[in-house]
This record gives sequence, structure tokens and C-alpha cells, in this order.
Amino acid sequence: MAILKPTRCQCQSRNMKQVLRHALGLFQEYYQIRRQDELNEITLDKMREPRCGLLDLSDQTDRSRNNIWPKKHLTWDFHFADEETMKVMQAAFDLWAPNSSLSFKRISLNPDILLSYREGFHINIDKKITDMCPSPLDEPGGVLAHASFPNGDEDYVKEVHVDRAELWHVHISRNPPRTHSLLYVITHEIGHTLGLHHSEHQDSIMFVMAPGEIKFPIRLSLDDILHIQYPYGANYHDSTITTPPTTTAVVTTTTTKYINHDPCALRDLDVILIINNRLYIACKKYIWSININENTYENPIVISDYMQFLTDNFTHLTAAYQKPTGNLMIFADNFIYVVSYPSYELIQRLSFNDFGLPLTTRINTAINTNKGRSFIVYNDHIVGEIDDCST
Repeated sequence: MAILKPTRCQCQSRNMKQVLRHALGLFQEYYQIRRQDELNEITLDKMREPRCGLLDLSDQTDRSRNNIWPKKHLTWDFHFADEETMKVMQAAFDLWAPNSSLSFKRISLNPDILLSYREGFHINIDKKITDMCPSPLDEPGGVLAHASFPNGDEDYVKEVHVDRAELWHVHISRNPPRTHSLLYVITHEIGHTLGLHHSEHQDSIMFVMAPGEIKFPIRLSLDDILHIQYPYGANYHDSTITTPPTTTAVVTTTTTKYINHDPCALRDLDVILIINNRLYIACKKYIWSININENTYENPIVISDYMQFLTDNFTHLTAAYQKPTGNLMIFADNFIYVVSYPSYELIQRLSFNDFGLPLTTRINTAINTNKGRSFIVYNDHIVGEIDDCST
């Protein structure tokens, strides 16, 4: 009996199966689906969710995606847009500006960022690009929009293409069921035009999938802010952070002051915490985020801006640690907060009395052993154990 050698076609087919199996495994791992290396209903449902048209996982070997704008003032325009659409666009850019050193202005002639409705196989608006857009837009559902990354050339127009076939809610208010928030999607795509990749954090604007229910008012997550400030820097002036209102009539603002302090020069630190290769240093009302791998950091941010559950008379953090569940235990003044990570949403607020401690207790530090036991040191010499299972 002759033994047939696999033909070239058979080899390619076998290799393709391996590639597809590997890609499927990566997809399931990325979206925290129990990895089975086979298509199942959970995986298919995830694939059908509304999403951005760019890759879920960035190809770090593609250097064109690692560039940023060489200038800090950028211009934009939306091709053939009505007044309400322009309001939404302005609100989206207003979410990025106060959280970085970038500024944005709308101009109709030769903008840096050009947005438009497109559908199916389509071309770019910029006439200097004669080729078809390499990413066609599908029918309703699936891909909602896509954008191009900066390439380091300040004269090269970046485009955002929004799928015209989708049912859009073109207002700053909360979108009704079975519609997509244009504000949320555009804010995401603007992030790409500024050089940001997709985030693994589901509470991030830059997460690849559009959430089924969007929290209002829309705001950048801490992860988004850290990633936009890393290449461009923080807003070094007193900044007004604008969040879109629930109606188009009123805009609410909160003022945030960024102070230019070097954490290496600080003499007294309140809290030091390491999470996911980032070192967080808290001092008074401010916190620094330091990338451990790259030893880089920007100006501090105001803690209460991103932990809005803190009391109005908040002064400083006294201790913090991460529980085995991933949630955070944060000690601030006379309260103990159980906070989800990375969304920083409050799960539970406890007083010192709830822990059997007098309100005059002074917390020195808190320690998690990563072996199921956590301890606090208070009043300089007393050690108490915390039952993490009950909080």
C-alpha cells in the first residue's frame, strides 16, 4: 500500500485550521470565555455584539499604529453633518481635551480629523487617498465604525467612518433601546485617531465592544486617561472636565486642578499600591500612576474626580490593598470603601464602627498577604486582622 504524501493544498488547509484554532483560542481568552478551542454559542454571541471595526488585539509589530500626532492642537470636521450631529461631535472631543494636553477646534477646510457616514464598500473623503477603504462596513449590527491611526505626519488626514446603516441616537442624551449612542462610538473612534489601541478593561471607552447599556453621563475611565496622558501629557493648566448632560440643554462641569509635582521629591506618602504593573502613589488629595516597566509618569490627578463616592470633606487616603477577588479596600479618613476594579465603582461603604473600631482610630497601613489573610496596623502599634470574606 502506498502512503500518500500530503499535497500542498492539504498542507495549507491543515495550517489554516491551526491558525483558526489559535485565533479562536486567543479570542476566547481575551474575552474571558472558557477556552475550548471550538465555536460555541457563547463565543458566537460575543462575536455578534456591536463593535469597532479595528482589530481586537493590536499588532505591536505594525509601527504605523505606534505613532502619535506631532502637534497638540488638532482640527476636525464631520462631512455633511447637521447641527445636532455637530453638537455630539463637540461633546465627544470635549471628553478628551481636558484629560490631556490636546486641544480641538472645528474647521471645514483641511481638518486633521475628518468624520463621515459611510456604508458597505466605500472610499475615503480625503481625495489624496485614491484607494478603497480596506475595511468595508457591514449591515446593521456588527461593526459600528472604524478609524485610522496617526502616522506621525501632521498633514496626513485621519478619518473616522461611521456605518450609515445603523440606527443611531444622534443626541447627547441616553440612547433608547435598539439604538446606538453616536456620542459613545465617536468618543471611542476619536481615541484611535489620537493613537490609542483597544483596552482590555470593559469599563474603558476604548474597549472594542460597545456596551449593551451605557452609563450616563459618559466619561473617560481612569485607564483611558492614563493612556491618553502617556503620549501627550496631562492638562497642566486648571482644567474644566465636561461630561455630557442627560439633556442637550444643560452642561455640567467640575473643575480639576493638576499640580506639577515630582513624586520622587515627596517626603510624606499616604499610600503605595501596585496593580497590573502600575505603581500608584497617593499623597493628600492627589495620586500618581507610574508605569513600572517603563518608569514613566505624568502629573498627578485628583483622587475624588475618579472616586466620586468619597465624602465632600475627604482629605487623604490612609491605606489600600487589593483583595483576592480583585476588588479594592480603600481606607480614607474615617471610612472604609470596598471598590470594584478597574471601574472604581463603590460596592460598600463601612464606618470604623462597623469594624469595631472607635471613630478616633488612626490607620497606619493595611496589608494583604495573598494567602487569604489581611491585616491593618492602627494607632502606631496595634495589629488587627480583616475578614475579607465578609466585606
